[in-house]
Amino acid sequence: MKQEPHRLSIAGSRARSTQTSEELGKTKRVWLELSAADVALGGRTIVRGASGRVGPGDFVAVVGPNGAGKTTLVRAIAGLVPVRAGSVRCFGRDPHAADRRA
Repeated sequence: MKQEPHRLSIAGSRARSTQTSEELGKTKRVWLELSAADVALGGRTIVRGASGRVGPGDFVAVVGPNGAGKTTLVRAIAGLVPVRAGSVRCFGRDPHAADRRA
């Protein structure tokens, strides 16, 4: 019997800013971007099709039941586990390919 994967939700909202729209346009930068990201561990896909963008002033919550892949997703964002398909970008760069020197 094939078990259906758990659902993982990424929710976010934008904080109110005191900057004008012109100022925001000059400083607006995407901090994190997920594009149909799949993450696998031990040959098993844990996270499938995660997508979203996080920018300045955004509040984000990753919500799901135990075993849904929340920690695995955060580890992929940190570059600790590779993304099998799709992409993860932090400030426009692949965190898995980042220089790890301290």
